[in-house]
Amino acid sequence: MFIKVFIRSLTLTVVAAVLVAGAPRVITFNGSLHDSAVVEAMVESQIAAGDGFMQSREFGSAEEAYQVAATLDRARGVIPIEAVRRTANARFYQGNYDGAAEALADLAVAAAAAGDQETEFWASLDAAKLDRLAEDDEGLERWITRAQLLLDSGTFSEAQRDELIRTVTDSDLKIFAPHLSAW
Repeated sequence: MFIKVFIRSLTLTVVAAVLVAGAPRVITFNGSLHDSAVVEAMVESQIAAGDGFMQSREFGSAEEAYQVAATLDRARGVIPIEAVRRTANARFYQGNYDGAAEALADLAVAAAAAGDQETEFWASLDAAKLDRLAEDDEGLERWITRAQLLLDSGTFSEAQRDELIRTVTDSDLKIFAPHLSAW
C-alpha cells in the first residue's frame, strides 16, 4: 500500500513540475504560487484522494494524501486548514491520538502566526480534546487555556464570541467530519 501511495505522490509531483515548468503564468514574478489554479486543483485532488482512502478505511494512505495537499498549500502560502484537519482525522482513526493532536497543534500555531484567530481557536480546542483522549493532561490544560485566552482576548465581537461558545457546547470534536463542520 505504501508503495502505491508513494508512486501516486511521486507521479503527482512530477506532473506538477511539468505543469509548472510548462505554464510560466503559474508562478508570479516573486515566485509565489498563491494564485496558481494548477496547484489549487492539485490540492483539491489530493484531498479528494484522501477522502476516498478514508471511505475505504485506508487511513495511512489517506494521511499521506492529506499531507501532500498540506505541503502544496504551504507552498502556495496558504494555511492548510482542511488538509491538516483531515490529517488529524486520519491519525485519529489509526489510533494515533498524539499525532492527531500534534497536527492540530501545528495548525493552531500556523493560524496564530497568520492572525487567523478563529482557526487558532478551533484547532486549539480540538487539540485539547485529542490530548484528553490521549490522557495528556498537560496538553489538555495548555490548549484549553489557549482557547479560553482567545475567547477573552477581545478580538472576537460579543456576537462572535457567543456563537463560538454556543457551537462548542452544541458539538463534539470538529475532527470527526472536518468537511462537514462549521469552520
